[in-house]
Amino acid sequence: MKTENKLTKFFIYSGIILLLVGLLSVDLDDFSFEYNKKSYFKIIVATVFFMISFYRIQNEKHINRIKN
Repeated sequence: MKTENKLTKFFIYSGIILLLVGLLSVDLDDFSFEYNKKSYFKIIVATVFFMISFYRIQNEKHINRIKN
């Protein structure tokens, strides 16, 4: 990982963990929202964490490019 920011690393690792837990806890017999609310919530939160970390990494690259 090329980022040194601890908050960005936290978002990435939390996103990975939430995504794995969310995917592993999906009920494969019934994909309805009623049975899988917690799983879908974890997957959505993981996606948001990945988007935030991607934005922070891009912003960090842009700031480093301006400094150099």
